[in-house]
Amino acid sequence: MDITRNETFGPIMVIMKFTDEQDALAKVHASPYGLGSSVFSSDRVRARRVALKLRAGMTNVNDFGVNYICQSLPFGGVGISGFGRFAGPEGLRALCVEKAFTEDRFPFVKTPIPPIVDYPIMDSEKGYKFTQQIVAFAYSESWWQSIKAGLRLGKLSM
Repeated sequence: MDITRNETFGPIMVIMKFTDEQDALAKVHASPYGLGSSVFSSDRVRARRVALKLRAGMTNVNDFGVNYICQSLPFGGVGISGFGRFAGPEGLRALCVEKAFTEDRFPFVKTPIPPIVDYPIMDSEKGYKFTQQIVAFAYSESWWQSIKAGLRLGKLSM
């Protein structure tokens, strides 16, 4: 259909026949556009499954434009329908130039890269185990697990 090869702006509903979900998705994804989409079905589970597979910036199930009304939701498309978002936290971030910045809080404390994982890495297996223990040390669910990870870090560092 010619309408699927053009980006339209307006309340237009395209109804096309399809044989199964894969056929419907193939027809939708044949278009280079992907701003908004809707899936209508009396089977909500099926509609949700199909909706989550659609390549579009916004998708509604059994509704047409609720995402336009909810200003806290990000608005934007994929493909040649656009890149980026406006509205919602994502839209605010799209207007920002984010930058990570760190500096030593205590100039007398140095944070060198441990030799076991500094380039060139001499023993990749030992380096991998070391990084696993760093994660375990920092994110264990109990103090005891963190202490054990710290002891393993000490052993690996020797």
